[in-house]
Amino acid sequence: MAAESRKRRLEKREAEIKAACQSFMESYGTAARTAAATGSTRPETILRLAILFPEMDKDLAESTLRDSSIRFDTRAPDIFSKAVVEAGLYYLVGAELGLAPDPHFAAANLDLDMMTELVAVLQQGTATEEDIATILGIIGAAKRHIAEHPETTITGSRYDELRDELVPALGWESRQGASPWPPTRQTVMGKYTYWNAALESMGWQRISAAGRQGW
Repeated sequence: MAAESRKRRLEKREAEIKAACQSFMESYGTAARTAAATGSTRPETILRLAILFPEMDKDLAESTLRDSSIRFDTRAPDIFSKAVVEAGLYYLVGAELGLAPDPHFAAANLDLDMMTELVAVLQQGTATEEDIATILGIIGAAKRHIAEHPETTITGSRYDELRDELVPALGWESRQGASPWPPTRQTVMGKYTYWNAALESMGWQRISAAGRQGW
């Protein structure tokens, strides 16, 4: 009987969700399709709708449009400054090396504008205050390590591997559907054109033309 009751509750919930999605598409589907046809990404479309229809449920909009047949532009929005992009590089290197957070070094040496901007980015997702403090501490530890060991480097492929492992595992996906931090390798290269240019701008050792795999 308990199993049957759970089944009925689940079926009722699924029916309610389906009805809510249908109602959303009836109200906003045409506008969403038109926005997508003119080149808007899904986050941009949700933002457009939220501005014009403040009563709209943004979480319902995200889940409904994500599962809809509408084809949105998939370009990554340019939401990260160079400082925040570089912070992502430091963080992933610190994670790869297993560095312990160094909050004292971070407090004294990290750029304040970068810190406040990164906090704002992470607060849009699911990172807690403790997560953010740990992230900044690891960034500080990595920056200190690289200053002492400038031969440290990382390939673009390894960067993406680390990012793909850490972002889902730590649950920092954006609630608004935007690309989560750390940014993708394509975003990094969008700031610098070449991977080595990004490393050199931060004082790291460039990767040889032959392509070093590893550190």
